[in-house]
Amino acid sequence: MPQFMLWKKQSRAVGVVVVMCRILAWTCKLALLNHGCSWDAAHDLDTLKKHKVTHILNVACGVENAFLSDFTYKSISILDLPETNILSYFPECFDFIEEAKMKDGVVLVHCNAGVSRAAAIVIGFLMNSEEIPFISAFSLVKNARPSICPNSGFMEQLRTYQASKDNHKCDKMQELERVKSS
Repeated sequence: MPQFMLWKKQSRAVGVVVVMCRILAWTCKLALLNHGCSWDAAHDLDTLKKHKVTHILNVACGVENAFLSDFTYKSISILDLPETNILSYFPECFDFIEEAKMKDGVVLVHCNAGVSRAAAIVIGFLMNSEEIPFISAFSLVKNARPSICPNSGFMEQLRTYQASKDNHKCDKMQELERVKSS
């Protein structure tokens, strides 16, 4: 399991929280900005620059990217409905975050309110990339941005995602045991 550390920086002026995750020699910086609606932060150039954001993952519906020449953007319109298959968006979102990771970038993941979709994506990323269990990933994100509340469908899908990861891990261990005993 990778070593994982989490810390917060707060700005008194705008109540911004930037979450940075240090994983071994690599630093993944995911910005969770407590700045009212999450699209408010995505449209505040001073805040984005202050926190050295380089990449913005916009998973909102109907929110335009404001500073196309200043940041690398990925826009994926995801509906905040329990029946939306959030897991189907994971590969594209995770690839974008990994791209930023390779460039030592800082990623702001935002939706309309910063409560459900963005939180589910960040929790899923931590579960996938850093192999952090669902409960721990949820707690880390909730600690950084207390207002998160992924909708019931997203929560169930994240639990299912955890179960599939556990099953995959178990299958790998069984395969290793078979190879050893051969």
